[in-house]
Amino acid sequence: MSNFSSPPPRRLKKWGQHFLEDRYYLERVVAAGELKKGDPVIEIGPGDGRLTELLLGRGARVTAVEIDPRWAVHLRNSFHDNANFQLVEKDFLKLTPAELATLFPAGQPVKIIANLPYYVTTPILTRLLELREAISLIVVMVQKEVGLRLSASVGKREAGAVTLYLQYYTTLEIINTVPASAFRPRPKVDSVILKIEPRTSPAVKVGDEVIFWTMIKAAFGQRRKTLVNALAALKREEFSRAAVESGLKYLKLPPRIRGENLSLEEFASLCDYLTQ
Repeated sequence: MSNFSSPPPRRLKKWGQHFLEDRYYLERVVAAGELKKGDPVIEIGPGDGRLTELLLGRGARVTAVEIDPRWAVHLRNSFHDNANFQLVEKDFLKLTPAELATLFPAGQPVKIIANLPYYVTTPILTRLLELREAISLIVVMVQKEVGLRLSASVGKREAGAVTLYLQYYTTLEIINTVPASAFRPRPKVDSVILKIEPRTSPAVKVGDEVIFWTMIKAAFGQRRKTLVNALAALKREEFSRAAVESGLKYLKLPPRIRGENLSLEEFASLCDYLTQ
């Protein structure tokens, strides 16, 4: 591995590059990945390669996806002689279906282990959930505020539609809080390590997933409104004021409840009631 004390490529602000330097927290990320020799790992945004080095040291087969061509040169020079290292010089969010099929081969679930750029955390996690059948585990470092939102309980101010999306498709836990001082350059906020495991089947059964997610997005998109008003604004027959009020009454929920106060199970029950 190249000397990390040597001058690194100049950081580009537009890509949200804050690199984890503290060895203790790097080790925590790797430990959460529960690696076995030969495990295929995709690392998104490896940057200076500190985490990459530890993953390779545990015997993982690492595919690093790096958007910054300057860091790509650094990574290629650092790991060119390691047969378990592969570099994909691309923007992960712009990979084509064919390129994704290469990274996520059928029948061989991969692990995602990465320090995600703050500005694209939610888009990347959403993309990964679309690929969940090919993923066995996700361990990512994210901004603390984002981590609290993704792991929030029902009724918490931090919760949003993406919170329920994760609850529906995965189990999630915060492994560690990581102070800003552990990064270079130092960000303005702390971070957390998230461990996300895709479920073999969704957390709740629901008859119509399209209607289900339409409800949830509407509820959190207008969270100051009552659920009845938020759904009625969609002007769809199944979400008429009378239908939603009847559904809430059937579920013994307050008529003026806001969507943010419904659990995943309650949304599923209401959806089934409205589409029966």
